[in-house]
Amino acid sequence: MVATNTTAKKPARTTRQTKSAEKIAQSTEQKLVQLLADTPVQIFPYSRLSHTDLNTRIIPHTDQEVEEMADSIQAMGILQNLIGAELPDGTIGIVGGEGRRRGTGILVMRGVLDADTPFVPVKVLPVEMAVAASMIENGRRKNMHPAEQIIGFRTLQQEGKTASQIGALMGYHPRHVQRCLKLANLAPSLLDALARDEISLEQCEVLTLADTHERQEQVWKEAVEQWRDPAVQTLRKMVTDDKMAISHPMFEYVGEEAYTAAGGTLTADLFSDKDSTFADAALVKSLLAGKLTVLAARVKQEQGWGWAEFRMTELRASGEDGEQYRFAMPKAVLTEEEQKRVSELEE
Repeated sequence: MVATNTTAKKPARTTRQTKSAEKIAQSTEQKLVQLLADTPVQIFPYSRLSHTDLNTRIIPHTDQEVEEMADSIQAMGILQNLIGAELPDGTIGIVGGEGRRRGTGILVMRGVLDADTPFVPVKVLPVEMAVAASMIENGRRKNMHPAEQIIGFRTLQQEGKTASQIGALMGYHPRHVQRCLKLANLAPSLLDALARDEISLEQCEVLTLADTHERQEQVWKEAVEQWRDPAVQTLRKMVTDDKMAISHPMFEYVGEEAYTAAGGTLTADLFSDKDSTFADAALVKSLLAGKLTVLAARVKQEQGWGWAEFRMTELRASGEDGEQYRFAMPKAVLTEEEQKRVSELEE
């Protein structure tokens, strides 16, 4: 069984580990910088350039910013080359410098430039390095929004890279990459809301505990309608109301092997200090009922009772229990020595 929900927190990352991660990040960036330095600049016409999803910048420049870029390019030219990757359709997808590409497009619309005249300086990288270069390039120019890093890691995963490979490439611990990839599986509408700062990163982390996009969106909609900006703990309670921690006695009695054999899946909370893991509460209770039914039948047969049944709540002497069951015990038959000992204990 997976051991989770312990009260002890994970040890904090040591200074040595932090420095090691920083060195990896610096080394990765240095390699890409060297690759860029060794890659020759090519001059392309605007018509050859295109937008691409390989660009991790998902929060675009404003129209005003692009207009200002166009004015700057018209006055001084493009002072820094763009970064691109050749796409299957023959165009150069821009992964670094999309704002400059759009600014050049405005100049084409104004009639200042011809779309087919080579003008834009671009360094073309292999496609497999394009996303990494985009993340570093955009991160340098402006701190990347969490949503952009999440999308960037998802793109690298779709290219076939593992969490460890992505971490090594970008200079992050695999755990951080795993968390980003978990967030990348959120409903697209929630990722869009994160990019627009309509939902916090912490709220998104909690919503990853919902198993489907529909459930994630449903919980978020209900929470916003009720609390407008729901607290993380409130949201967590709503998301897990159909779940059960695997540290719960019911799950432990059923057992992980029986649970998974019945088709149950476990949902790990990668964002919790306790690294808690949850199971489907309805399935656990169903399996528990089946196990206890068999046990009750065995007790009836082995001990010779007229009947035996199981229940998941404590018997009470009042209410329906009081009407259905007779709570009576025979008087104890004690020897003289036993009675004397009881009296001594009572005194």
